[in-house]
Amino acid sequence: MTLTRDALHLELLRNCNPGPLAESDALLWMVLLHTHEIRLHPGIVTDGDRGLVSFAALTQRHVASVIADLWAERKGDRDERSDYAYWYRLYNTQAPYETLADVPTSLLPRISELRGALAQAPGVAAVVPED
Repeated sequence: MTLTRDALHLELLRNCNPGPLAESDALLWMVLLHTHEIRLHPGIVTDGDRGLVSFAALTQRHVASVIADLWAERKGDRDERSDYAYWYRLYNTQAPYETLADVPTSLLPRISELRGALAQAPGVAAVVPED
């Protein structure tokens, strides 16, 4: 499997979420992708002539866009949740966490489950919290 930088996060979430995406899990995926670096095995993502292996945590806007795209694919229609602005607003009002240390302890077990699922995705070497 070889991916582009632009397709990486969406493809990883497709692998980790084969069924319908619940809004509560979508928000936790946002937290995970905003607070964690993803390290891949060499050769998974190419950018010109070089293979990329490390991807910093996404910005809030970028992760909102990824979730909006995934939502539209999974639900088969274009409602307000297919717009990145919906997820960006939701993140900032319900889960404005900048680091894993900011996340309430009640959410950590589910985020750990999602991190484990992401770590098992094809091509992923590690999923590491950023400071």
